[in-house]
Amino acid sequence: MTPLSNSGIDRLLSIWSVTLVPHDDLAPITNHHDLHSTIDSITLKHIPWQLYTIQYNGLHPENSPTPKWMTTEYQL
Repeated sequence: MTPLSNSGIDRLLSIWSVTLVPHDDLAPITNHHDLHSTIDSITLKHIPWQLYTIQYNGLHPENSPTPKWMTTEYQL
């Protein structure tokens, strides 16, 4: 599993933002600084952290190599 770096977080949030354009909407979190700030502002300290592993499970290209991001597991 590959930990999600700050640049990876920014890329994922950017992709999310693009999916919201057709809906004339914005993502509630814009970059890793915003994400970390939001996490740090959480006051419910008695709730333990949970770790999830995510992986793309959509279609893969049939006539070209599969991009690495489609087969990589990410920790969330």
